[in-house]
Amino acid sequence: MLMRNDIAHKRREELENVNDSCSGRIEVMVMEVVLKGEKWLYASVYKQPKVNDRDFVAFLEEHINICRRECSNIVVTGDINLDIWKKGSCVQDVLHVNGIKNIVKEATCFKGVSSSSIDVVLSNVFIIGFRGFHVLTQS
Repeated sequence: MLMRNDIAHKRREELENVNDSCSGRIEVMVMEVVLKGEKWLYASVYKQPKVNDRDFVAFLEEHINICRRECSNIVVTGDINLDIWKKGSCVQDVLHVNGIKNIVKEATCFKGVSSSSIDVVLSNVFIIGFRGFHVLTQS
């Protein structure tokens, strides 16, 4: 995760390893960022394809809850190797209950004639000016 040196930030390693059952199979990096006097938590997540979807969803829910205790502005980005558009996807319930939406509205993975959304930008805050993976800049 890259951060401009003129933006106040610090890594929050204590928020990264929240679920030992997924240790080493889900990679997470969390940064606390202060933009215009407001604290944000940015988490970058990679779920290996072999990780069970239900285990990942449990991890994601726990991670969101821990982050929300620290900060009200949360952004989770990454490759979760789980199609969140798939009907009946267990991740949809976790997002809905926590008031989180996927800002990415187009497919991110294309295989043959099918497409899916496995790369996400999830947030509980409406982000103005989102374009691709360039989320926020400080002016």
